[in-house]
Amino acid sequence: MKQLNRRAFVTTLETIGIACVVPGLLTSCASVRYAKSTVENDRLVVLRTDLSASGTVLVETPDEQLPIFLRRVSETDFVALSTKCTHRGCQVEHAGTQLSCPCHGSVFSLSGERLQGPADRPLTRFAVSADERSIFINRRAVSE
Repeated sequence: MKQLNRRAFVTTLETIGIACVVPGLLTSCASVRYAKSTVENDRLVVLRTDLSASGTVLVETPDEQLPIFLRRVSETDFVALSTKCTHRGCQVEHAGTQLSCPCHGSVFSLSGERLQGPADRPLTRFAVSADERSIFINRRAVSE
């Protein structure tokens, strides 16, 4: 077995450290941001300014454990989805052009359709409306 001198050992440790830290930083930079919501007439209200530059946000709700994934489709159209995986209830994560479950590997489109199991149903979808200032998410599910 080849032995490392001190300099080679330290260089190896630095390389391993960078390899472990950089992917985490890149992932966190690309992550979806969170927004608080208020409740008005059985709807969640989110300010348009709370959407990230990519047009997505995780909406914190006052009475649910998991947030709602909100995505701008156009200037007037939005999609709101439960982040609760329909397989075993883990929180799905935004992964580029899809939502994926880190627990068992289910994959969903950004519109909530099931793309890959083990989940056998789409994500729960909520009706959304908006005005110039706010986005309104109906708290009753449109589909489950």
